[in-house]
Amino acid sequence: MTDLDNIIQRTLRDFVDAITRDGWSGRREREAICLYVMAHLQHEAKRGSVLFDPLQIAIEFPVRQIAVEKQTAISKRKGAKREVAKDLMIWREPKMTTWTRDGRSHHVPLAILEWKFGRVSPFEDDVRWLEEYSIEHPGCVGYAVSLHRDKCGMFSVSVARVAKGRRQIRWFGHNGRPAT
Repeated sequence: MTDLDNIIQRTLRDFVDAITRDGWSGRREREAICLYVMAHLQHEAKRGSVLFDPLQIAIEFPVRQIAVEKQTAISKRKGAKREVAKDLMIWREPKMTTWTRDGRSHHVPLAILEWKFGRVSPFEDDVRWLEEYSIEHPGCVGYAVSLHRDKCGMFSVSVARVAKGRRQIRWFGHNGRPAT
């Protein structure tokens, strides 16, 4: 397991425990992502780590879209865009974006995390997109994150990891621990 994998697992475990324990009332994916980044992920940035600066983290940033024919096969929509916004990214350097100085979409993130709220398992279209992206850009690892709250207010997370076109569907899972 890589240092980044360890960071993702540790912060997601802490996040799910915290929102379960605190009775968090959020209902949307973006609310969960923002809380995860602000309360957990950014605090992992440490000198000497793969995540060494909180400014490597980006929410809703664009990346170059996968090949049009592959995108159409996954989403069943025609006319795919050249760039597509992804929920959460970790870049190699602080303040990095997909864009070069001359405006071309070129840079590739270290990791992309695609989230879904209200799902027990990772969303297949996200996993397929991450597979294709990681084939085209083997230096990027993808995580399809599914956050679920049951009727009792207990949260769980399930994560598929994708690297170099290979998926690990049950890569990580955790059920939140309630307050004692």
